This record gives sequence, structure tokens and C-alpha cells, in this order.
Amino acid sequence: MTETRRIFAVVVAAALLSGCPVGPNVESVGPAARPQGTALSVTYSQDARESIANGELVAVRESGLLVLAPEGLTLFNYTAISQANFTEVLGGDQLRGSPPSEEERARVARFARYPFGITDTQLDLLLEALGQDRLEVVTP
Repeated sequence: MTETRRIFAVVVAAALLSGCPVGPNVESVGPAARPQGTALSVTYSQDARESIANGELVAVRESGLLVLAPEGLTLFNYTAISQANFTEVLGGDQLRGSPPSEEERARVARFARYPFGITDTQLDLLLEALGQDRLEVVTP
């Protein structure tokens, strides 16, 4: 009988311990708790002057970052971005100066509103919902 209780206690303890959370959770990763993408700050150059835009990461494209900023939905080409800081991503990820590798784009895309990309149809519907006639594009 004592041996049976000991085995039962070990099984119960193992079951309880296996349910303990380890690592990040919904409360510690902002984009996991809501449908928006991560917040970011983009430092970019356009017409020989540097500016900063803050907004939400909507999608990551091969050509640049699609951002919902106060000015509207904007595509920041990588060639125009001198720095992008993702404030809610664990470790405060950054992109600096050159187009990111495919691996870096995939890692950052996980925190976008559309982590698997946005189709042209979805983009058109989003622009319409925002009352924009066209996508703003920032190039150097």
C-alpha cells in the first residue's frame, strides 16, 4: 500500500510540474494578446532628409515593411530605412541599413498583423477601410 501511494504521489507531482509555464506568455508579448502587429519605430531617408515614423507592423514584404502609421498605410522600402526598432518583440529586434535576409524577414514577420503576408485583394480592402486611395511608398 505504501508503494502504491508513493507511485501515485510521483505521478501527481509529474502531472502538476508538466503544466508549469516556461518562457514567454501572452501577457509578456504584446502582439500575442491582440490582433494588431507589433509597434515599431522606423527611421528613414526620403528626399535627402531623415524622418521617424511610428506605427504598427502590418506585413513584411521582400521590398520593405508595410506599416500602419498615423499618416496612413505606408510601404517603407528597405533602401530607405536606416533603422527599424520593434519595441514589443522580445529582445527589441532591429533592422539596420540593409535589406534583411530571408531568415530575418521571416523572424520579424511573425510579429506582423499579417504574419504570412498580405494579398493584393486584402491590401485593397484594407486601403478602402482606411479611406486611402493608394498605398504610400517611401523610397530614398
